[in-house]
Amino acid sequence: MPKRFNLYENSFLIKFEAVIRFSHKIKLVFFTLGTMFLFSFLLLTGCGKGYPDFVIPNDTMVLILKDMHIAHAGVDLTQSNPDTRTKLYRDYNKVVLDYYLVSTDRFLQSMEFFERRPEELDSIYSQVIEQINLELTPLQSKSLPINKVPIAE
Repeated sequence: MPKRFNLYENSFLIKFEAVIRFSHKIKLVFFTLGTMFLFSFLLLTGCGKGYPDFVIPNDTMVLILKDMHIAHAGVDLTQSNPDTRTKLYRDYNKVVLDYYLVSTDRFLQSMEFFERRPEELDSIYSQVIEQINLELTPLQSKSLPINKVPIAE
């Protein structure tokens, strides 16, 4: 017996076919967008150390942090009042940043950038410690004379 033409069945197949074609188009669009996003991400991040323009270079950051920590150590040795310390920390930070021609905002943005990259921040602080030790070595080798006040005869 020949199969009878069923209008309902054919319209369902047509709709199903359209849905399948549409889903393939959506997959293609998402695949294309995903590929473009991935390519853009890789292009922007690059290989190696392509830093954004606002980031202070590592060697300058080492010098800034070294000077700040030395200034903070001086404040810690001379001031006992916490409020005075906090004010002096801010003042000395400003002096150091002005010396290196770096704004406070740029310094803070750079610190945030490096905080998201702990290995690089660790490397920077290793260099800071090395620099401080280099400056301390000559000072430690020169012992201050104790009780060697010249006596008048």
